Amino acid sequence: MGLRHSKKCQITSELLDIIKTEDITVFISPRTKPCFQTVELLKSLQLRPFLVNLDSENNLSEIRQALFQLSGQYHLPIIFVKGVFFGSQKELKKSILSGQFQTLLKKHGIKFTPLDDLWPGDSGQ
Repeated sequence: MGLRHSKKCQITSELLDIIKTEDITVFISPRTKPCFQTVELLKSLQLRPFLVNLDSENNLSEIRQALFQLSGQYHLPIIFVKGVFFGSQKELKKSILSGQFQTLLKKHGIKFTPLDDLWPGDSGQ
C-alpha cells in the first residue's frame, strides 16, 4: 500500500514539474477530435504547447487519476497555462474567440500571433 501511494505521489510530482515548467501544457490523445482541434487552435496563434501524448504512456490510469486531482476533469484534452489548469478544448475555443485567451497569454508574457495578424486586411466579412 505504501508503494502504491509513493508511486501516485511520484506521478503527481512529475506532472506538476512539467506543468509548472512549460508555458502551455496540453495532455492529449491525438486520435480524438477535441485533442486534434485543440492543437490546431493553439497552432493558429503560432503557439507551441508542450504536448503530453497519453496514448504512449504505460501507466495511463495512474496518470489520468493524477490529472483529475490537478484539474477536476477526466476528459481530454487537459490544458494548463503557466502551471494553472485552464480547461479543455471547449473553453479554449470560447476564450480565443472572445479574446480572453490572448489576454491571458499577454498577462503571462507568452508570445503569440494575434489572429488579425494572420489574415491582414480581413475585416471579418
